[in-house]
Amino acid sequence: MKAGVPDTMITDDSAPFFVDNLYESQVHIDMVVIGSDAIKLDGSVYNKVGSFSIALAAWHSKIPVYVVGSLTKVDTENTVKIEQRSSKELRPDAPK
Repeated sequence: MKAGVPDTMITDDSAPFFVDNLYESQVHIDMVVIGSDAIKLDGSVYNKVGSFSIALAAWHSKIPVYVVGSLTKVDTENTVKIEQRSSKELRPDAPK
């Protein structure tokens, strides 16, 4: 925004709908930019769960996806672990 690049902020859960150009929308997406929690040496990226559906919708619509992250995000020791959170975060009284 500071550089004057036009942008539209869309929530993670609705982004695949807007990114997929099969649907009529007032929003036109030229590219997708997502952050990264970790980048492996083979180039694969770890990020929040919502990123996959956004990237998949972009791929389907031939829209480029750019991943941004600092060099401190590169996992040189292959120590990335997928976080498994408690179901209590979504539903405190969740069944077992």
